[in-house]
Amino acid sequence: MLQHVLGASDLLRGVAGVTTADEHTCVWMLDRTARCMGDNFSGQLGRGVTSGDVPVPVTVLDGDGPLTGIVSMTTGSEHTCAVGANGSAVCFGDNGRGQLGDGLGDDHLVPERMVDGTTTELVATARTIDASTDHTCVLLADRTARCTGSNDTNEIGDGTVMDAVSLLAPLRQLPAGFDTPTGVVSIGAGDDHTCLIATRGRVLCVGANGFGQLGTGTTAPETFLTPVDLAPTVALSGAISLAVGDGHTCVRLGNGSVRCWGENAQGELGVGSTSPSELVPRRPIGL
Repeated sequence: MLQHVLGASDLLRGVAGVTTADEHTCVWMLDRTARCMGDNFSGQLGRGVTSGDVPVPVTVLDGDGPLTGIVSMTTGSEHTCAVGANGSAVCFGDNGRGQLGDGLGDDHLVPERMVDGTTTELVATARTIDASTDHTCVLLADRTARCTGSNDTNEIGDGTVMDAVSLLAPLRQLPAGFDTPTGVVSIGAGDDHTCLIATRGRVLCVGANGFGQLGTGTTAPETFLTPVDLAPTVALSGAISLAVGDGHTCVRLGNGSVRCWGENAQGELGVGSTSPSELVPRRPIGL
């Protein structure tokens, strides 16, 4: 088995990007390989084995050689996923809730291709990928989105509370507008909610909402994708990117400003207070 471990005198060079989770970190390199470090109890480092903590970066494997062709990665609580330059999507680590999207629900110690549940074919047009604790979402080249894994709070947005083992059909929306979101430009998976940016920069969210992380002006959970309200009667639009945390959500608008909403007990929204939560988007001070 290939071994690539950095010694104390080595420097990690040529990094293209980095992603972190609870207890492990992965980087993808300019040469389109990947290295991970940290907890490997569930095989989330992609080494073909489980182990204790790995305190130095090690190469993610694919068979007897390194996984290659990587253009982006994401890390969940105990799993890791990557998108390839050829549009493939692979995951490895814990799959107890179907978060690897392999179609079977089996754990994997090395990268396994994700399956599109709408076609039962291997994913071949992935653009970006985002993982949370136990669910994973993918943005496809046709600008539709799919999710797999835990669904206790309808974070997959299919109107059920049943976990998925492969990427489900595009998330559905209940309000008038469109039933199958198209034109998706970004998707983010939180601990138990999901948000995306769709046509005209509209932001829609689904799932748990105990802290107002859906931005709907209430703390009621939502079964289907629901538009985020900038004010009680004004929908949030013009968003171009987003980031989803455990209990809060932030978006960047086309004018360069930021809006955040949801849990704020530690001041994570940057609005000058530690209020328990904010139910509609607010602009962080200075942003």
